[in-house]
Amino acid sequence: MCRPRLGLRGLSESISKVGFKSWAKGVSRTYKRQARFRLWDSPNLCQVLMRLSARWHESSIQPRTTFWIAGFPRCGNTFAGLLLEKTLFPETVQYHIHLPGNIIRCIRSRKPGFMVLREPKDAAISWAIYNAWPLRRALEDYIDHHLFLEPFNSELTIAPFEWFTAEPFALVKAAAAVTAKTTVCPEFVPGLLHEINTRIELHWMRRDGTVNELHVARPSTLRIALRSRCESELQNSQEVQRLLRRAEEIHTRWKKIASSAEVLV
Repeated sequence: MCRPRLGLRGLSESISKVGFKSWAKGVSRTYKRQARFRLWDSPNLCQVLMRLSARWHESSIQPRTTFWIAGFPRCGNTFAGLLLEKTLFPETVQYHIHLPGNIIRCIRSRKPGFMVLREPKDAAISWAIYNAWPLRRALEDYIDHHLFLEPFNSELTIAPFEWFTAEPFALVKAAAAVTAKTTVCPEFVPGLLHEINTRIELHWMRRDGTVNELHVARPSTLRIALRSRCESELQNSQEVQRLLRRAEEIHTRWKKIASSAEVLV
């Protein structure tokens, strides 16, 4: 990421186009993104800050870990991790790994694992809904996350979200092949997916017994309305459209470069 350098005339024109308040927000966001890049180089510090802000539960690879699932939030990390926990690696699969610094740790551990990768539009919309953010901010997160990790993606085995959610047990077979491990469930158990989805819903259940629809990616009236709001933001903002094109370019590049290592399809 580079901070553009503007002369006084260019600065004045930039402010007049969007207004001072919007311009100031944009500058603040740019500096925050640059600071985050530096934090990602220090995963321990970044993890402490994430816990303090209570944004999400972040894991890191442990000595007892035999397999890991990592990637951008809202890309099926929890689903894939629970699936492998139930079928292959009871209590030794590590997931909820999102911070780029922790993903690099996974790579350097030389332990087997998969990096989940999702189409940017759906991933960003889900992340925007989760955080009650504008879509623009979620797309910036997607871009920064994958740009930071891009130098390492040829060392990763990519598991596309669209693939393993359509064929869940194919992910189990792929993990078994990588680790030469016999599956706990030699045949796919029909009730297993329901059990996993129920566990995810229970995790996000409020005290009054209702499920937090912002965090559980399932069809609901609320999520349909929130997705529609994101779609409207995309349709009405050239800046958001530009960010989506940028994210799609990075996503395409990731799949191409990663194919030199392995992409599960």
